[in-house]
Amino acid sequence: MRCSILCGLLLLFLGLDVCSSAILGGWSGWKDVGQNEVDICMKIKPEVEGMTNKKFPVYEPLNYRTQIVNGVNYEFKVFVGRNQYAELKVYHKAYGQPELQKAVLVSLPDVDMQIP
Repeated sequence: MRCSILCGLLLLFLGLDVCSSAILGGWSGWKDVGQNEVDICMKIKPEVEGMTNKKFPVYEPLNYRTQIVNGVNYEFKVFVGRNQYAELKVYHKAYGQPELQKAVLVSLPDVDMQIP
């Protein structure tokens, strides 16, 4: 019981929905980003640019999922323009700054839209 109370407090502190179906150690479903997630993505943007050796004039967080551990693991998908998005893995301690763990660029297929 003590663990569930502490986990609930951690979720509240990090701004996550305590009533969601998240299971300790399991990944949530994908969700649209809110202001809290946009703030995390913007804080780590310089690290993402450094890790990928690219500058992103377009950097738009799209969606995310979470894993409750000793803190929260995040996976983000961030549109970075030019038919690409970045897949980010971020660890956020309860009382610390988000830490970028991994950043991978994924190319989207070119779609030739022909409008009749």
